Parts: sequence; C-alpha cells; structure tokens
Amino acid sequence: MLAKPWPGSVTISNATGHVSFECLIGDCSTWTQVIGPELIGQAVDCYLSQPAVTTLGNFPGAENFRNTAEHNCWYEAQTTPLSSEQRLAGLGGLILRIIGLYVVGAVLTGMTFLVMAWIGRMSCALYAWMFSITCISFPWAITPKMKRAI
Repeated sequence: MLAKPWPGSVTISNATGHVSFECLIGDCSTWTQVIGPELIGQAVDCYLSQPAVTTLGNFPGAENFRNTAEHNCWYEAQTTPLSSEQRLAGLGGLILRIIGLYVVGAVLTGMTFLVMAWIGRMSCALYAWMFSITCISFPWAITPKMKRAI
C-alpha cells in the first residue's frame, strides 16, 4: 500500500523557523520585563530622591543617599538640581516609556503563547501523519487501544 502524502504545510524547516521566531519574541518579552524595573529605579534615582532628601532634611546618611542616587542616575543627562517642572516632565516621560514597555511586553508574551500553540498543532499534525504511515505500513503494530482511538 502507498502511504499518505506528507502534508504540504507541515515541514521540519517550517517548524525550525517558527521555533526560532518563538525564541526571539520570548527573549524580547523577557527583555521588557528586565528593563522595566531598571527604569523604575531610574525614576527614583533621577527624579524622586533629590526632593525627598531636601524635604526630609538632615537625617543620618542623607548626603550619602543623595550622592549614591546621583551616581546611579544614567537616564537624565543633566547633573545639576532640576526644577519642579523639569522633574515632573522627565518623570512623566519616563512613566510613559515604562507603560509602553509593559504593553509591548504583554503583546510579545501573547504572541509567544500563540506561536507555541501553533507549533504544538503542527507537531500533532506531523504525529498524525507518521501514525497513518505506521497504520498503513504495519497494520499488525496497532494495539487494541490504538484501534479505539481511531
């Protein structure tokens, strides 16, 4: 007997390409989850720590906290103290970037699930094709449990 033809949409090269694509979007999604907290830290170091230290006055370690925050700030290029308007504008822009980053991360995570589901369906189709070859070529290899599934 002749075997059923290989389904045209199911090829190993297609699967490899889609798995590579899934790995790429998975890595990008992970990157958004790593950069988000880093940007939140920049919001604290660049925009929130200076007014907090100024408002709270001279508590022990305040100067050390201010110097550390200024040293850790890489997001804001200006090193001189910012006015309230500059601080709010910079903080607002940073918050919008963080929101955008998390939206992109959510979309990429959703795409990861869709691509993995598609790869799973493609794998099932490949398995079904291989099972049909076994049924045709080796009918004696089919167990009673397999016959009930057919």
